[in-house]
Amino acid sequence: MRLYSLQTTAVVETLQEQGLYYADWEKVMWPRQRGAYEWMAAQMAARGIAAGAAPPIWAWHSCGGWEQPPRQQDIDALLGIGWALEGWWHWLALEVPANQALLSSYHWWGLRFYEQDPADFGLDDAQLAALTFDLHAPDFEIDQIQASLPVLRLEWMIECRLLAEVYSTLD
Repeated sequence: MRLYSLQTTAVVETLQEQGLYYADWEKVMWPRQRGAYEWMAAQMAARGIAAGAAPPIWAWHSCGGWEQPPRQQDIDALLGIGWALEGWWHWLALEVPANQALLSSYHWWGLRFYEQDPADFGLDDAQLAALTFDLHAPDFEIDQIQASLPVLRLEWMIECRLLAEVYSTLD
């Protein structure tokens, strides 16, 4: 399946030198939300997609429409406006085996990420988990489909460019 990921120069260099890259808990972009990352890692392991002790690596599957790449607004929401043009972010297009990616709703997982109580939305934890992985009819006005990966493999990479070079073409 086609996925898109934003990675730093250091990750890309490791991927090119070693052929694979595992994320590191010490380098998680938002360490305060470690519990949400651990929850997703457990969901992956329960489905046979295990990265051992490493945290998941994030990618996009669908933004604004099924199997559509991220747009400027999606990147700005993740990185913050202007950060996409910094020289250390890379745009990776990947072709990943389906059994190596766990697809989920960015919107519903975001409740867990931002530590919101599911009860505030009339949900219990099991209902929130079910909504997170129910991808039958996503509302692309408010949601994107994300992919959690156990590893990045060089053979999955079909394109790697500086994000600043790609950014203006994404809308």
